Amino acid sequence: MKKLLLSLTLVSSIFSYSQIPMLEAGNTWSIDINHCPFNPPNFPTWTITEQISLGNTETINALVYTQVIRDGNITCLLREENGIVYKYFPNENSEKILFNYNLEVGDIFSLLGSAYSSPYCSGIGTNVFIFTLEVFEIENINIAGLNRKVLKFIDNNYPQGGEVLQWIEGVGSISGFDNTWEMQDITCSSNLVCFSTNDTVYYFNDATSCDNTTLSLGEQFKNQIILYPNPVDERSILQLPIEAEIDQIKIYTISGQLIKSENISSNNFILNSMNFANGLYFYQVFSKDELLKTEQFIVK
Repeated sequence: MKKLLLSLTLVSSIFSYSQIPMLEAGNTWSIDINHCPFNPPNFPTWTITEQISLGNTETINALVYTQVIRDGNITCLLREENGIVYKYFPNENSEKILFNYNLEVGDIFSLLGSAYSSPYCSGIGTNVFIFTLEVFEIENINIAGLNRKVLKFIDNNYPQGGEVLQWIEGVGSISGFDNTWEMQDITCSSNLVCFSTNDTVYYFNDATSCDNTTLSLGEQFKNQIILYPNPVDERSILQLPIEAEIDQIKIYTISGQLIKSENISSNNFILNSMNFANGLYFYQVFSKDELLKTEQFIVK
């Protein structure tokens, strides 16, 4: 596979172009999700590179959506029409605009809302609070022989902060597959590192690899540690693999306050909603002082 190094130093110019589809069969994305819960270095930091591809189509409400596949699992449904990419919200049985490449300088774009309403296509959010974006500049970049529209955004509420986001037509956000959500989470940043189309890989954000995952010894058990259901309505069970020898669980508020630390010796742990106020929390699972997993949960 041919690989090209792509600089995001863009040169303003005027091109005529037709709208370039993002949900093109064969397109793939690699997204670095950088985790930094609470206050490093007191807590571990790590990077997980998620591999994003496109799957089959599904018809809902007479509209045809494309499956977004993250590391082999369906995470969200998207469709695009006339330069707009829509995301399906299953809890509301409706769709909202994820990308709109018809925006012009001065236009305002509102983010999709609470992440609780729809699963992330990639990652679990970033620890920033941005509600509305404003287009302050439009440029063009050539990828795969096509001149693609690039929209640059500032935070509409704090424009003095400068550029906060870029969209590239047919590619998406250079900060990741999803846009930034207006909530706080355990990820400190996410970045598009690779985009592949027509058998050519393009690097972004100074990346030189399409997989920057840093694994711990407990990574092999991470996907086996599952809290169900989440959100916690009445009670949920945190399933723990016996082989991982998990011996401690800690629970934190969204601000990082430790509210529960418990030693355990079984292969499950019960979370009862009666013990928590409604809101967002994090649990951490340890084996012999090694952190195996940090994950969020919601209490309703």
